[in-house]
Amino acid sequence: MGGAGPIGPLFSILLVPAVATGRNPVERLTAALGYYATGCWPIVGAVAGYWGTGHAVVGLMAWAACNVGLAIPWALAANWRGLLFALATTALPPLGVIGWLSPLNAAGVLFPGMGWIGLALAVGSMLAMHSALSVPAGQGRPRLFVGASWWTLLSAAIVAIGANVLAAPASAPHGWVGVQTHILPSKGNVLRAIQNNQSIIDAGLAQGKGARVVIFPEAVLENWLPGTRQQFAEAVPPGQIWLIGAQAGRSDAVVAVTHARATAMPLAKAAGLLLGGDWQPWKKDTLRPTWVQHAFALGGTRVWAALCVEQVQPWTWLGAAGETRDHRGDVQRLVSAAWHCSARDSEGQRERLGETHGNADSMGDEPLICRRAATAKRVLPTIVPSRDTGSPPAAPRTACILARTRRLPYASAID
Repeated sequence: MGGAGPIGPLFSILLVPAVATGRNPVERLTAALGYYATGCWPIVGAVAGYWGTGHAVVGLMAWAACNVGLAIPWALAANWRGLLFALATTALPPLGVIGWLSPLNAAGVLFPGMGWIGLALAVGSMLAMHSALSVPAGQGRPRLFVGASWWTLLSAAIVAIGANVLAAPASAPHGWVGVQTHILPSKGNVLRAIQNNQSIIDAGLAQGKGARVVIFPEAVLENWLPGTRQQFAEAVPPGQIWLIGAQAGRSDAVVAVTHARATAMPLAKAAGLLLGGDWQPWKKDTLRPTWVQHAFALGGTRVWAALCVEQVQPWTWLGAAGETRDHRGDVQRLVSAAWHCSARDSEGQRERLGETHGNADSMGDEPLICRRAATAKRVLPTIVPSRDTGSPPAAPRTACILARTRRLPYASAID
C-alpha cells in the first residue's frame, strides 16, 4: 500500500475512520479485515520469493492469519479505550511482530521531527477522528464534544502542514558512506566464501575511499568466525571504521572492524526479525530476535541501527526514540536487504538458501531484481541513500541507508 514512498504510511490512518463508522463489532471487524487483507497481500509473494512458488498455500495461510489476527482488536474499538487498545495491541509485541500496517506509521509523515510530541499529536488526532465520526453511526456524544473533536482535527492538520514545511531534510553524516555489494551464495564452499569476503572488501575499499565510517548491508557476511574477522581486520585502511552486517551466532548483527582489529562481540543485534523467515520459533537452529535494540557509541556519536524488518515494526522505533532521546546529532543507521524476485527466480529458492536462513546475499545464481531501500522508505519518507548509482543493480544486495534522526516515523527528540 503506497509502494516505497510515504503514501502508504499516510493512508494507514484511514483505518481509524473506517472502524469508527462501524455500528457494531461485526462492521468494525469487516472494515479492519478489508484494510489488512489489502495491506497484507504482499505476504503471499514474499513467501513464494523466500521459500519457492511451491509454498503458495503456505503464503495464503500466512496472509489470512495475519489479516484476521490484526483485525480482531479493531472490532473492540467502540470507544476511545477500545481505540487505544487496538493501536497498542497491533503495534507492540506479541502481535506487533507482524504489525507493519499500524496507523502509528502515519506519525512520522504527518509530524516529522516532532518526536514524542508528534506521536502524541498523531494519537490525539486518531482519538478525535474516532469521536467525531462515531456519532453518525449511532454511538452518540454531546454535540459540544463532537465540535471539539473537529476543532482538534483542524488544529492537528495545521500543525502537520507547518511541521512538513519547516522540517529540515535528512542527510548522511559527513564522512559516512554506504557500500553496495554484488555477491552470489557460497553454498557451503569455503573457497567461495573467502572469495565473497574479498569481493565485499574490494567494494568497501573502492566505494569507501576517503570516508571515515563505511557501512555495509545487512547480513552480508554468512558468519563472524575468527578467520573472517582476521581477513577483514587486515583489509580495513587506517583511520576507517567498517560497520558490517553479519550473522553472528543466532543473531542478525552489526559488527565493527578497524585497521588490524575486528571485535568478536557485535555492536548491535536485531531486536525484531521476519517471523517465518529468518526467525522460526518452532525450530532451534534459526536466528532469534533480541527484542530490545540499544544504541552504541562510535567515535563520540551515538548510533542506533535498524536492521531489515525492524524498519517497519513500530515497537522497535519506539525503542529507538527512547534510546536516542536528548542526544542531539545522533545517527540512525538503517540497513536492509530489500529484494524481491519474479516467479521465475522464486522457484526452488528455499533449496538454494542452504544454512543461511534466507539472507538476501545467499540467493541463487540468477540475480534478483532489487528495490533499493524500498522497505525502509515505507517508514522513513526522508531517508537518504548514501550512494546512488542511477539505476537498480542486478544483484541480490542493496545499498545501506543512512539518515539523521530527523523525520523519524514515531519520535525524534534530538531534532
